[in-house]
Amino acid sequence: DPGVHNWLDPSDMGEGILTLRWAEFPSGMPSADVSAKSRVVPLDRLADALPAETRHVTPSERATQCAERAAGYRRRLRAD
Repeated sequence: DPGVHNWLDPSDMGEGILTLRWAEFPSGMPSADVSAKSRVVPLDRLADALPAETRHVTPSERATQCAERAAGYRRRLRAD
């Protein structure tokens, strides 16, 4: 965990699926150039690859973030 806000732990999985959702575009609709890009970066080069304004978190903040994610996941699984 490099302490980057919203970092997702792959749990030792070598591959996975990423789903993106965009909402609330200023003009009401996305522009034609909306896209997402990804690349694999060695962990020791991550700081060089991230924008300077990247938000970081402390271990305590990460624990809170993970607990909130887990609670949200459990809520979605309930069959109320």
